[in-house]
Amino acid sequence: MDRNADQILDASVADYDGAVLTLVSQVAQNYILVRTFQERIEVTRENVRLQAESLRIAQAKFDAGDVSELDVDQAETLLYNTKATVSALETSLQQFKNALAILLGKPPHHLNYLLTSGVDIPAAPADVALGMPQDLLRRRPDVRSAVPARVAAVRATPSTK
Repeated sequence: MDRNADQILDASVADYDGAVLTLVSQVAQNYILVRTFQERIEVTRENVRLQAESLRIAQAKFDAGDVSELDVDQAETLLYNTKATVSALETSLQQFKNALAILLGKPPHHLNYLLTSGVDIPAAPADVALGMPQDLLRRRPDVRSAVPARVAAVRATPSTK
């Protein structure tokens, strides 16, 4: 019975490791999404600035009689659509920050100093040493949990000798 308890304990430890791995991967995913949306917001704000300048130029050309009112209207529409996109991106950014805070068990305002803009999106290393496929399979948390659980179940089954 002692070995059976060890197998059950091993399965529980593997389940715990699987839960930790899931949590860490979700934290990493949300962090990358936060950084991605911060960068998208910066790019979109720059587009708003450029489109406002384009609208000013289109208005000046219209006033001079060089272009039709349609050009001004199109520039204005594009500017307003881009401004609306900034709001949508900011809402999504806040949702990802909230999700990250929940995963870390912290109030969202406690992460503000960590999530300031201006930090690049993390890049994955170019060369990741993966190893042999069978080793990767053995490291999977569900497999690490299933093997000891199966051994414990077999040992707990009465023998038919």
